[in-house]
Amino acid sequence: MNATRLLKIIFIYCFLSSTILNAQDITYNWDSYKTKFKIPTDFVVSQSDGYNFIAGNSDINLSIFPKKDENLSYRQMKSYLLDWANRNVVVNLTETTSLNNLNGYWGVFVEGTKDNFPVTLLLLVDPDFPEYSLYVWLSYRAEKIDRALDILYSFEPN
Repeated sequence: MNATRLLKIIFIYCFLSSTILNAQDITYNWDSYKTKFKIPTDFVVSQSDGYNFIAGNSDINLSIFPKKDENLSYRQMKSYLLDWANRNVVVNLTETTSLNNLNGYWGVFVEGTKDNFPVTLLLLVDPDFPEYSLYVWLSYRAEKIDRALDILYSFEPN
């Protein structure tokens, strides 16, 4: 086997190994709020109780703050999400965008920055259980946007 072919095989093996390792996730089922989502295996969960979920690693941080009995319209969701972003001094906010269907959820999201890190904020509601509102905060290093999106796209009603 020549050196070029061997290097190609090693490159392909390393690429596939890193892709497989990065794709491994833990699925969290939060039965109290009828939701599930995936996080990377290297996340450290600092809080997981009936009130909040907070986890992260050196690249990405995820926080979920559920509320009960808000029963929000889209208009209210946009207003509440922007208010949350402003109270937390998220700057460079994009226009609030509606989510018609994120794996069964509806809601809104906005993007901005906090402490020079990109931040995505979501407000999700399961139409089958509109009494639960999930406020999702995800901050990440800019080069980890694909991994951050994997987390956001993993939310689904349980």
